[in-house]
Order: sequence, then structure tokens, then C-alpha cells
Amino acid sequence: MLFCWCCSEVLRYSFYALKEVGVEVPKPLVWLRYSAFIVLYPLGGKKKRKREKEREGEEKEKEREKERKEKTSPLFFLSFLFPFPFENPFQHKKKQSPRR
Repeated sequence: MLFCWCCSEVLRYSFYALKEVGVEVPKPLVWLRYSAFIVLYPLGGKKKRKREKEREGEEKEKEREKERKEKTSPLFFLSFLFPFPFENPFQHKKKQSPRR
């Protein structure tokens, strides 16, 4: 993707530089300036999609690793030692409040 972007920028700025200096722009450069996108645009898009899929795979792998770490954490094992749920904090506070 970076290669495609660099190619398009080199073509664009060399075209503009020659035009600003006042030199006649060569016909092959004019043709490339307006025709290179036919090849570079789909190629860049393909590379971008490939990188997005790779990044998605990396994120899934990180998520799996996180889940694995959570399952091996001491708190996960302690949850099996205490299978009964703890008392709801709201109910606990309600019991402590003075009755009216």
C-alpha cells in the first residue's frame, strides 16, 4: 500500500514541479500521471484489505490470549471454591440501615 501511495505521489509532484518551473512536461509523464491510478488504486485497495484482515487476526489472537489469562488467574479458580454467590451489597446496606 505504501509503495502504491509513493508511486502516485512521485508522479504527481514531479508533474507539478515541471509545470511550475515552466518546462514542458514529457508525454510519458503526463500519460502516467493520469493513467497510473488504473493499476495503483486496485493494488493499494487489495493491500489495504489484506492488512485489515491481518490486523483483525492479531486482535482475535490478543482476545484469545486475554481469555486464556483470565481462565488461569487465581480469581477464576477461587470462584470454584466459593460457588455460592456473595450477598448483594444493596441488600446488606438495607439490613444495616435503621428501620423507620
